[in-house]
Amino acid sequence: DLRCLVGVGPRDAELMLIGEAPGRREIQPDVRRPFAGPAGQYLDKILENIGLDRDEIYITNVICCKPPHNDDPTPSQISACKPFLDAQITTVKPKKIMALGGIALKALTGRSGIAKHRGKLFTLTYDNIPPIEVTASFHPAYVRRSPGYYPVLFTDLLRFKGGNLKNIETHYQPIEAMTTFKTMIRELLASPEVSFDIETERLDPWTGAKIICIGLSNKPGRAWCIPLEQPWGLWSEKELADIYRLLEAVLSNPRTRVIAFFSLFDLKWLWTRNILARCDV
Repeated sequence: DLRCLVGVGPRDAELMLIGEAPGRREIQPDVRRPFAGPAGQYLDKILENIGLDRDEIYITNVICCKPPHNDDPTPSQISACKPFLDAQITTVKPKKIMALGGIALKALTGRSGIAKHRGKLFTLTYDNIPPIEVTASFHPAYVRRSPGYYPVLFTDLLRFKGGNLKNIETHYQPIEAMTTFKTMIRELLASPEVSFDIETERLDPWTGAKIICIGLSNKPGRAWCIPLEQPWGLWSEKELADIYRLLEAVLSNPRTRVIAFFSLFDLKWLWTRNILARCDV
């Protein structure tokens, strides 16, 4: 598709996010902005949760046009669009850039392997502008499909924003077996404080949409992510019912202070699954 799309955001933004390529939604004439589809909505919620205003960030992609069939950008496409990407970077002069996904990491640093290089610090240099700090994390579209990586992207974006996590030991665990889930439940039931957040397919719980995952934490740097109503059927019907029953035990525990990122939204969704949670904050 030859309808080119460049970035949007303040021309003096200190932070820049760079994805891979526009999708079908982004190039529509009434939209015309990067990260406007499902992955963008997923990213927006994370940004909201960490207190970062999307309107304060410059957001763009490695290539300007949607690849055919939403394929990964080819080396020749990346090379053809490199001058446009460089022009955006040197015009905005951000202090920090986060590459979202392996394509953006490769285009900016020459490195391959997002799992190997996420969280590392690189430096991008151009003539006549100060050096730019570059980090990388998983693309929101990938995290949306693999919600166990939600805490990783969340923490990477929080560090990118400037959250001081240097002195916090981090332990984030995706839960994909009932044994580890029940071990987590025992720890949470004994915790004086538990925070949680859910990710959903849509905003309205009465449309048949699914709950993608729930994240829980009982102290800074320690969190679990549980995939829930996934299309690949991680849990049997009985296991999912047990998971919801045990989550209710944690989130209604009178001895625990329960905290939600967006309590009205999360509680409404949980109630549709007969989880009678409460929220103190």
